[in-house]
Amino acid sequence: MRAAISAIALLSIAGCMSVPGVTEINETSVVLAQDGVRPAKSDLRIDFGRAQAGAIAAVTRLQNRAPVSIQTNTECGAGPVTTARWANGLSLNFMDGAFLGWVAQAPYSGTSTVEGLTVGAEMAAFSVQPQQTSLGQEFRIDGIWALASDGETKVDTMWAGLTCFFR
Repeated sequence: MRAAISAIALLSIAGCMSVPGVTEINETSVVLAQDGVRPAKSDLRIDFGRAQAGAIAAVTRLQNRAPVSIQTNTECGAGPVTTARWANGLSLNFMDGAFLGWVAQAPYSGTSTVEGLTVGAEMAAFSVQPQQTSLGQEFRIDGIWALASDGETKVDTMWAGLTCFFR
């Protein structure tokens, strides 16, 4: 028991997280939430506001792969946004070194805290009235946004928090 508490304390100090009970690590080990991301099969959280280095390290461990790129876009309306992108379609967005948003696009196959809301879900499965925007058909459920590009019926992009979409 003391060893488990010490391990959790050390990981918290480092700004990183382990996932107790998860034996197979992949993109389904990350649950997308309105206030950050969560390790599947755990009560631990990686909330918005966490330091960039710690958030990237934790998600890298959860997915068993490093981001394919970390780049800063200086043309975002809110200011410079740094994005860490993984090959599976998950991106984490940061401003001033703080984790403030995420975006998931195909081929991402992870889950969210909204039952059934995933990349690839049929929009008709949700009791929402999508709004037409310059990006496509958008809707929001419990703080998570979803988008189906024009002419599509399936969600192809999801996000919460800070983004850098040009409308």
